[in-house]
Amino acid sequence: MSYISQSKADEKIPKDEALALILAGKGTVSATLTWFFLFLTEHPSAEAKIRQEIQDIIPDDDATLCETLRLFPPVPNLAKGSYEPRALPTSHRMGPNTLILLSLRVMGRLMLGRGKDSLEFKLERWITEKGELKHEPAHKFLAFNAGPRICLGKDIAFMETKAVAATIVHNYNVQIARGQDTRPTNDIIVKMKDGLHATISKRWS
Repeated sequence: MSYISQSKADEKIPKDEALALILAGKGTVSATLTWFFLFLTEHPSAEAKIRQEIQDIIPDDDATLCETLRLFPPVPNLAKGSYEPRALPTSHRMGPNTLILLSLRVMGRLMLGRGKDSLEFKLERWITEKGELKHEPAHKFLAFNAGPRICLGKDIAFMETKAVAATIVHNYNVQIARGQDTRPTNDIIVKMKDGLHATISKRWS
């Protein structure tokens, strides 16, 4: 935040950013963890890989989180506006005061750039042949927005979500109740309609 020292007139900007960082992260992290554990219980091999990662430092925790965010970004839509006439990279033109709504959930599930299995949960999308986490450019993986408007709390959110997920996976078994309604809500932050009902048991005595 290099603009903090610009002038007193701008003092409100970093304060607003800091407040948004604290408040916005609460809902998005909890929503992401809900979908994370649903996918984890549906794919036991991913859970086993994460537990192994805690010992071997293999990026399966990151891969599971990225794949969860691809399929269920906590903020599913982005609105972009143009105050002046603009030309998009596709050569389409935007008039002044035009609003474009981007569905991140749909974009993440498109076959273009993802393959015919784009609707499936696959950790392999995020692991290179060397066993490292694959880098995806922000404009392709838009869960945290991109460009000048990229989420300031991206690194904190990743760290917080990974820490909570790794702690639970390492110390507990999570058994999801069968037959529950796991449909997403149609809100600003995508949560599970009735929450996620599960039985938690300790792995260690």
